Amino acid sequence: MDALRQDPHIQEKYELDTMLATGGQAHIYRAVQRDLERPVAIKVLKSKPVDRIFDRTVARFEREARLLAALRDPHTITLYDFGKLWNGALFMVFEYIDGVSLKEFMGKEGPLAPHRVAKIMRQTLASLQEAHAMEVLHRDIKPENLLLARPDSEVVKLADFGSALLLEEDQVITDAAGTELYIAPEVVRLLYDKRAPGYSGFASDVWSCGVVIYVLLAGYPPFANEEGKVDDSVIDDILHANYSFDDDEVWDQVSDAAKSLISSLLQ
Repeated sequence: MDALRQDPHIQEKYELDTMLATGGQAHIYRAVQRDLERPVAIKVLKSKPVDRIFDRTVARFEREARLLAALRDPHTITLYDFGKLWNGALFMVFEYIDGVSLKEFMGKEGPLAPHRVAKIMRQTLASLQEAHAMEVLHRDIKPENLLLARPDSEVVKLADFGSALLLEEDQVITDAAGTELYIAPEVVRLLYDKRAPGYSGFASDVWSCGVVIYVLLAGYPPFANEEGKVDDSVIDDILHANYSFDDDEVWDQVSDAAKSLISSLLQ
């Protein structure tokens, strides 16, 4: 936190509070924006000697900031500020989210009732619709990146645009990004075969939304082994869209319309 406390811009605008999280690449702190007296989260990229891996991390951090700055949907996490600290470290300032991710929430609550899933996904798809209209492909839609605004709220925010791309017309994507349990077949092919053809468009995000709906309703993913992991047989299931609504009595409580929606998304 010393770098933040010593930076004139940060000191002028924000009152620092506590560290919220730390990872391999960044620290996240809670602070209060002085003029508006609103809580914010400040994400600071750890400084490292310049190398290829760190250069890619910096490029990804800067790209995420540029993309978020262009998005304004109320169900997309809001970026307030972005820049460099006095020591050269990059930082982003986000709205502060007091709630938990949907994954954490489900860890306590289990599968969600269909009407709650419908409410959550309306918000998620509204956020994604705006992103796609702005030519932004998210590439990592999953419950971990869907945040409840407050612990007692059903207001959802789509977060983590670190893997996102701003697509040019007919751009062919030739690298894999995302989380195996949620990525589309065309992305799986790239992940395991660098000679696989690239893909274009926004359908991979739509597939991920189909997986998310399935997970929220059932409590487990449609494509996974008994340990909840991805192996060769699971990869084959993803590639051929082999999944079922018959493995658990939970699906007896889900309408045919909801199942049809999932099947329409998992194309």
